[in-house]
Amino acid sequence: MVGYKLPFRGKSLVRALNYANSFAFMLYGWDAGVISGVESNPYFLNTIGNPSDSRWLTFIASGILLGDVLGLAIVTPLSWRLGRKNTVIMCCIIALVGVLLQTATFSTDDECSPIEILVGRIVLGFANGPLAATTPVYIQEASVIGSRRTVDTMVMVLWGIGGISVAAWFNYGMLKAPNHSAWRVSLAMQAFFLIVALVLVLGCPDSPRWLLARGREAECDDAIKRLLDCDETDERFVQVKQSIEETIRLEREQEKRLTLKVMFTGDGSPTKNVQRIWIGIFINLSNPFFGTQMITFYGQSLLHSVGLQGDNVTLALAAINTGITLGMGLSFFILPRVGRRPVLVWGAVLLTTLISIYTGLANIKNPSAGVQWASVVVLICFNLVNGASWIWLAFLYAVEILPLQYRSQVQSFSNMIFWLLGFIITYFGGQAAMNPRVGALIYIMFCLGGAIVSILAYFFVVETKDLTLEEIDMLWAKKEFLSSHQEKQFEEASNDVEIAGSK
Repeated sequence: MVGYKLPFRGKSLVRALNYANSFAFMLYGWDAGVISGVESNPYFLNTIGNPSDSRWLTFIASGILLGDVLGLAIVTPLSWRLGRKNTVIMCCIIALVGVLLQTATFSTDDECSPIEILVGRIVLGFANGPLAATTPVYIQEASVIGSRRTVDTMVMVLWGIGGISVAAWFNYGMLKAPNHSAWRVSLAMQAFFLIVALVLVLGCPDSPRWLLARGREAECDDAIKRLLDCDETDERFVQVKQSIEETIRLEREQEKRLTLKVMFTGDGSPTKNVQRIWIGIFINLSNPFFGTQMITFYGQSLLHSVGLQGDNVTLALAAINTGITLGMGLSFFILPRVGRRPVLVWGAVLLTTLISIYTGLANIKNPSAGVQWASVVVLICFNLVNGASWIWLAFLYAVEILPLQYRSQVQSFSNMIFWLLGFIITYFGGQAAMNPRVGALIYIMFCLGGAIVSILAYFFVVETKDLTLEEIDMLWAKKEFLSSHQEKQFEEASNDVEIAGSK
C-alpha cells in the first residue's frame, strides 16, 4: 500500500507508532461505550421507528460482534501476507465505511427495520475484529526494547478501552443536547480516530520481527534503525537483530504444520509452541465468561433488571464505564510492581466475586432505590477490577507468550472465537435477561464461568514480567535445550570477542 516516512526516529517514532495503534484500537473502546447510550436516546429510537421487537435493539448492540467474527474469519488467512501495518490500514478504511453507514441511518415507519445501522454495525465489526487482534501484536513486535513494550501496550489499551468511559459521558451530553440528531455525533466521532490512525500508521515502519520472518531483511534493518535511532554498527542494532534472528530460527526448528492433530499431540518444538498456543487461546477467550461484553454492550438491560429507568440509566452507564479507565490507571502502578500472574489470578477471583454479588442483588424482587444504586456500585467496582486486569492484560499476555510465526494467526483465531462468544452472550443473554421466566438468573452462568477461569489461571499463567519476547520463549524451553542454547550463546559471544581483539 501507499505510504511515506514520518520525519521521526527513536523515541519520537515509537511514540507516533503508539499513537497510531492507540487511535485505531479506540474504535473498539468508543463503540463499546457509545452504543448502549445511543440505544437509550429517545431521538435515536424515533429515528429507527421505535421498533417493538426487542431483537432489533439487541442485534444493533451485538451486531458489531458478529461483524468481528466475519472480519477475523476472512482477514486471518491474509494477515501474515499483508503484514501488521497493511492490515491496520485496510481495516481503518473498511471501518470508515461502517461509520458512514450507521451515522446515515434515517427515519423509517413502524413496518421498516433500521437497515443502515444494522449493516453499518456489521461492516464496522468486520474491521474492528482484525484491528483489535492486530494492533497489540503490531505494537509489541515494533517495541524492540523489552522494557518499553509493556508501557507502550498499556498506553495503547488505556487509550482504546478508556474510550468506553469517554464515549459514555459524551453520550450523556448528547442526550441533553437540543439537536435531535446529536446521537449521530456520538457515532460519527469514530471516523476522527480512524483518520488520525491512518495518517500516522502510513508513515510508520512495519514490525521488524514480521519483516525478517518474511525474508525482507533490508526493510527490517531500516525499521530497527529508525525505531532505535542508530545505524547498523550500533551495538543495540546488532543485539536486537541477532535476538530476533535467533527466535525465528528456534521457532522454525522442528516446526510442524499447525493441524488439529498437532494441537493435541504437540509439534516437538524445544520451546513448547503448542502448549503456549493453548494458554494464549485460553487467556483470549476468558473475558466473556466474566460477563464483560454483556455489561459493556448491553448495560441498559442489566440496569433495567434492577429497576433503573430514564436518564438514570445513561448516567449510571457513564459512571460504570468510568470504572474501566480508573482501573487502567491503577494498573500503571500495580503491574510493574507485582507482575502479570498475581494481577490475572486475583483479578479473576475478584471479578467472579463481584458478578456473584450483582447476581444476588439483581434477583431481589421489587428492588428498593438502595438496592438499585448498590447494584450500580458493584458494577463500577467490577469494571474497576476489570480495567486493572483482564480487559486489557489478556491482550498483552497472550501476545507475549505466543510463538512468532503463529502469533498473528492464533490471535486472530482466538479473537474470532472471543467475538463469537461475545455475540452469543450479548444477543441471547440480552434476550434471556428480558424474558420474565429467566430474567436475572441468566447472570449465574457468569458466576460459574468466572470460577472456572480463576482456577485455570492459577494453574497455567506463568510470570513474564520484565522479559523480552525472545526471553519469554525460553521460559518454556526444555532443560537440555536451554543448557545447549546457553552454551551456544556463550561460544558465539567468545568468538565475537576474539574477532574484535584480532582487529
